[in-house]
Amino acid sequence: MTRTPKIIGARIIEVCSIVEKHGVCGSPEVMPEMGIEMTNVLKYLSRGVSHGFLTVDRTARPHQYKTVNGWRERITPITGAVPLKPRQDLDVLRAKAIEKSREFRARQRATADLPHPDRQTITQVAISGQPKSIWDYAQRKGAA
Repeated sequence: MTRTPKIIGARIIEVCSIVEKHGVCGSPEVMPEMGIEMTNVLKYLSRGVSHGFLTVDRTARPHQYKTVNGWRERITPITGAVPLKPRQDLDVLRAKAIEKSREFRARQRATADLPHPDRQTITQVAISGQPKSIWDYAQRKGAA
């Protein structure tokens, strides 16, 4: 039985190349060179470790990564690889996240005063005093 080789993405190869260039380094040294957010840098470093291309010293803070000898030879060449997306500046990414947050908060403030659709029904039930629950009200309303 033959095993299907794992597809190694371009970002994993990139992170391994950066670590190889630095020798031993942590995620803060890798992040500026990759131009992506720290969470994604950590993801690709972790994947590099899981594929056996990197070793990690978890006793140090931040964790220190080092490439394994011959890691490039372990990569199976893939055809039709998806090209990398263009990099975005970290300031642009932060600005987009802040803008999304502001839009969300503005929508929350704009809709805070609107009545909840079920509140009107519940209020009518409470005022009439007839049904004991909203379900009773719905059944009586449907039967009428």
